[in-house]
Amino acid sequence: MEMLVLSDTHIPDRKEDFPEWVKELIEKRWDVIVHLGDATSEWVYHYLSYYADKLILIKGNSDFPRLYLKQWDKLEDGTVTYYFIHGHQAGRFPSVEHLIKLLNVDIDRPSVIFFGHTHLPTVVKIGSVTVVNPGTATGAQGYFCERIRPSLITVKDNILNLVMENKVFQFRLVD
Repeated sequence: MEMLVLSDTHIPDRKEDFPEWVKELIEKRWDVIVHLGDATSEWVYHYLSYYADKLILIKGNSDFPRLYLKQWDKLEDGTVTYYFIHGHQAGRFPSVEHLIKLLNVDIDRPSVIFFGHTHLPTVVKIGSVTVVNPGTATGAQGYFCERIRPSLITVKDNILNLVMENKVFQFRLVD
């Protein structure tokens, strides 16, 4: 399974569009695209839907109210369970422990929790659980930072890539 995970695009309230390198990645073809919330326009979801066999949309704290979006979701892929949440439900700075409890994650099974909200790219592994924030795919300003680079996550064959313009940081999800 090839998956693209992005969050906090804030189009058009904080950014006009995706950077070109992000568009090029999106417009590849994906088995799954996940948006972790705060798209702030339906256009973003329609655009993403053209390039995904499956689109998972999560509600953020800044999303428009008229479109029904899930508070969280889960996807099983072989030996790994993926959880998706925006993260505002766990406070301004969501802790790993709070996210695990909120999502009822089985910490003995290989799992990945994806969350957004902070706009700060993060990858933390604790035991069999990997906690990941893709950052903001547009570089939209967040509460805690004025200048931030666009970033997102790709996953293929249990390899997670944190992509930031011309840099890729790679992590193995299952040993």
